[in-house]
Amino acid sequence: MADWTAPFHMPKFTNSEYREAKSKYVAKNGYTITIPALSDIFKFGNPAPMTDKERTDWRRGNFEDFSMKRLSELEVDKQHKKDLMMQMLASPTPEVFAQLGAVLTAVDDAQDAISTLGAIARLSRKIAPKALAKLITGPLGLLLTVNDILNLVTGVGQAVTFAGFAKRTKDGFTASNPWSGKAKLKRWRKLRKWKPTFADVIQAAQTTDQIFGIGVSLGPIVGLAQDLFHGAIRSSVGMKVTIKFSPHSVPEWIKTSYSAIKSIPLMLYLPWNSPDETILMCMQAQAMAQEAIMPYQQSWNPLDTVNNLEAAEIRCPIPSHPTTLWAMKDMGINIQDVIGWPGINKTWASPDEITEYYAPRITSGLKRFVERHNHDSMGVLACSIAADSAPYQLANFVGEADVEVDYTVASKLASALLLTKTIPLPEAEQDSEALALVIAFVDEHEEMNRPISSKEFKQYALSVGYKFYPAA
Repeated sequence: MADWTAPFHMPKFTNSEYREAKSKYVAKNGYTITIPALSDIFKFGNPAPMTDKERTDWRRGNFEDFSMKRLSELEVDKQHKKDLMMQMLASPTPEVFAQLGAVLTAVDDAQDAISTLGAIARLSRKIAPKALAKLITGPLGLLLTVNDILNLVTGVGQAVTFAGFAKRTKDGFTASNPWSGKAKLKRWRKLRKWKPTFADVIQAAQTTDQIFGIGVSLGPIVGLAQDLFHGAIRSSVGMKVTIKFSPHSVPEWIKTSYSAIKSIPLMLYLPWNSPDETILMCMQAQAMAQEAIMPYQQSWNPLDTVNNLEAAEIRCPIPSHPTTLWAMKDMGINIQDVIGWPGINKTWASPDEITEYYAPRITSGLKRFVERHNHDSMGVLACSIAADSAPYQLANFVGEADVEVDYTVASKLASALLLTKTIPLPEAEQDSEALALVIAFVDEHEEMNRPISSKEFKQYALSVGYKFYPAA
């Protein structure tokens, strides 16, 4: 596996430098971010964020200080949150409604992160090359099983005659696909000291879709420094939770990032099928936030600096945005009745409980999202976000120098087959038993993390009746 170096390093802006950058961005773009290459489809944003004065006036009931236009904007935001509450009530797991406060906070924090980081964060995402557009919108799709990888080789190999370009075309797709890449940690000592079984979970994760789920679930722990200062951390088993040295002093926009990273897991774990635009916004916000905090996390991370991490309990996110509180009041909901870690059903939870409960559910949620959008641009963007942000998530937990990345065995095999013009016949022309044996052969090598050469693969495949195009 190769050492990972972040392709994008966020600069360390001071508050004044950030405000200058943001004012220029807002003057040009408003409070919306647009994903390049998908600009006709994805524009994330919300009304201009409430200023400190507006929040104060709101709390005091000084509504006459708001213009009719501004009140109308905030009314739209409130209605969106009421709609979200109704969707939660109708979700397959209605008990989640009992902790809707934390989920609404996740949406608020995601919107704040989008508005705050749009001026300075990386907005572009890797998009599959045009040569693959027909395959993605056709039978292939984005969820890459071994069989899909073989179909990808067939499609690209037949569409592109030059072997080197065929490989680059395939790489352009798999580089932004979380089922094609791996991300690993080189050192496990710090993780094992905290929780050996969780270290094993990360070590066993085979692809970056799993790392994405794990990394998002780590959000409440990554932002632990901020919670320590705000009384949102307490000791649970008689051992005092302290920090070895004061964490970095961070500007306001980084604090916004920490808030988003802590709360967004509560939106992404939910087993619902909508609203997909909000789910995608939360994915984008957490990716931007992970990239934003990385320069600060390299000198301060919880495994190095928090004493007795295993004894900590972290308080759930609690709603504070005025339009969220307004929406809850309209619906007759008392905030004290609906706060808690959803699914865990407690106001305070340990790092173990948070990661072990949310990680597998977030991974499953990503897969369900892409299954719903397996042939469209929403799925493409979700895949790209997950593949991009997984290494950042690990780097923010243990340090950039400890992260390695690689392709899966199947993806590397696809490159080898394209370079040697060893192109399988289409799936419809393969014997089903031979295809099953070939897939099992690749899966076995994946389990052992042992690469397969094109020669070795072809030799085995021919022996079980799998077919290829004649050599050029």
